[in-house]
Amino acid sequence: MWRLSHEPSSREMFQARMRIVRAKWQQRADELHEQLKSWPSVLGFHSNRLFVILANSWLWAGEGGRVAYGITAINAGVFLGWCIPRLRPFMSRHFTHNVLSGKAYTMLTSVFSHASLMHLGFNSLALISFSSAAWWILQDMQNRAPSGLQEATPKWHFLAFYIAAGLASSYVSHVAQASRLRLVLRNIAKPERAAAALKAAASIKPSLGASGAIYAVVALTAFYYPSTAVNIMFIPIAVPIGAAVSGMVALDILGVIRGWQMFDHWAHLGGAAFGALAYWDGGRTWDWHKQMNKGKVEQRVKAAVEQMEQENSKSTDA
Repeated sequence: MWRLSHEPSSREMFQARMRIVRAKWQQRADELHEQLKSWPSVLGFHSNRLFVILANSWLWAGEGGRVAYGITAINAGVFLGWCIPRLRPFMSRHFTHNVLSGKAYTMLTSVFSHASLMHLGFNSLALISFSSAAWWILQDMQNRAPSGLQEATPKWHFLAFYIAAGLASSYVSHVAQASRLRLVLRNIAKPERAAAALKAAASIKPSLGASGAIYAVVALTAFYYPSTAVNIMFIPIAVPIGAAVSGMVALDILGVIRGWQMFDHWAHLGGAAFGALAYWDGGRTWDWHKQMNKGKVEQRVKAAVEQMEQENSKSTDA
């Protein structure tokens, strides 16, 4: 057994955490191997091999990737609800945000809701593609934090950022639609504008999807690494991410001006603005939150160190 001569750094806690995670996966592999001994040899071999492949994929995905996979799994679970006809009225009430519903919680639940497989696929691919970059950005923010408080992983920062971005983009969309609805109600009493007002009212539809939150992740990455080349679907050449995001924002602004209805352009712009705000903030808000909960953080650090010592003691005895 050994004891650290200093307060553990974020890197040391992360390394200890990963040792614990790998040990747990190894324990699961050993338990599965014992259970499969009674199976036919061919079936047991392939089952064991599949577990190893999945475990390695999970471990090599990195913290950011694992958070993205978790979010994608939630999105997929919600999507399955849309696939069941009997559940669609329930899904429409609780997993889409309607400005007329009077519900606030749907601004969150709608972020995890996708009504089409293509919508879910595109958003999941984008989230997984940029999750590692976002994780490293938040790790860099942690290293620059003025308080010097350490943390074992920025995954909670990433998750909080994603949820806050989703709420912010939903709120921007809500305000835009509410403003539009007020304008419609003012004009609907005027005979010469009633037809146009009714047409505009019919275009105000419930919103759903993670696009706003993902926009924030992509925008944050673009501010940190503006010259990094990325490949965009349907464009045969790689372009700097800063230019790509600028083009996407310009397209959404044009969509707002022209009144395009295919996408929720206000939610996209809200997500991009949140990503820009997070870049400007530089993790100070998250650091302030950690200072407010310093006692709980210290307890978790102590628990992590004790667990690390126990793991090292076991490995030494072995």
